Amino acid sequence: MSEGNTSVNDLESMRVYFGHYPAGISVKTLEHTLQTYQAKKFQYFDYGVEENKKRYQSENPPEINLKAINGMKIGLFVGSYDLFGDLEDNEWLRDNLGENVVTYNTYEYGHITFFIVRMFHTCMM
Repeated sequence: MSEGNTSVNDLESMRVYFGHYPAGISVKTLEHTLQTYQAKKFQYFDYGVEENKKRYQSENPPEINLKAINGMKIGLFVGSYDLFGDLEDNEWLRDNLGENVVTYNTYEYGHITFFIVRMFHTCMM
């Protein structure tokens, strides 16, 4: 579960959302997200030792240097009940992205709450 507090979610909306998820997302994207979570660092996609050697000239994928990102306006919207990207992780991300971060807001949401809120607002437009 990704929610530290499910009381902020409409469970019926979650049921509808998960009836369609992960529509439009690639398996590779999901795998890369899992790799990042397991490695506990931002890194390029891990293709395995042999393919990594071909692509990266290394057995392991290189880390992504967040401090090298320049001139990109980034807004971070953080859930205080998010069990996937907790406050500590998001503060680390904010600090490493530096002046690129133009908005940093914390909400009493979990990970999935952001999807439900977005889906609700999209449907209401």
